[in-house]
Amino acid sequence: MSNVTFHNIVARQNPRAKRYLMFGCHYDSKYFKDFDFMAATDSAVPCALMLNMATILSNQFHRSEISLMLVFFDGEEAFGEWSQEDSLYGSRHLAELWEKHGFLDKIDLFVLPDLIGAKDVVFKKNILDTSGWFHRLVQLEQKLFQAGILRLQRPLFKFEPGVDVADDHLPFTRLNVPVIHLISNRYPAVWHQAEDVEKNVDYNTTEQIHVDELAKAWRSVGGHH
Repeated sequence: MSNVTFHNIVARQNPRAKRYLMFGCHYDSKYFKDFDFMAATDSAVPCALMLNMATILSNQFHRSEISLMLVFFDGEEAFGEWSQEDSLYGSRHLAELWEKHGFLDKIDLFVLPDLIGAKDVVFKKNILDTSGWFHRLVQLEQKLFQAGILRLQRPLFKFEPGVDVADDHLPFTRLNVPVIHLISNRYPAVWHQAEDVEKNVDYNTTEQIHVDELAKAWRSVGGHH
């Protein structure tokens, strides 16, 4: 295999902040010989949600010692069969680099959305250490329901045990960074298929996830002002 250069993209609203709420997703796409993989749910939709979040919350954190940080990871997918050596290239590098520079201690929470866009998405508490943070997401969604803001008639966040899977959060959890892994406990039917394209994205579902994430960011970083 020829050499490949990866590029992580890191954006901090306030580069001098003492602490950060970090949202991250992977923006790379897996190679298949038989078709061009568009990767709508895996992971173009999470990228789009984060970019829109940056726009909406652009003026919210100037008076806070906590700031928003967005990270777009390259090299999440494996070139061959998934393994510890063939996967998570960008996140492994960044976690190691930030540990060396003592930056990881500034991350209050790392929220990692992935596999978002299918209609039957459901999130469960995959990581016990951040159950309290996840429970706040469940409560926020319930309050948004009561306020009549959400279109769907079912909750997407369930305070039930889930099964965590390998993703870009692992290099950070191994270094004791608190993580909420927002990955659907039901994999999309189009996962790693040619059909993972924009026309198969359910916009009502993605909008509800986005509203919930915005509420989480607002309450965690800027909402107490």
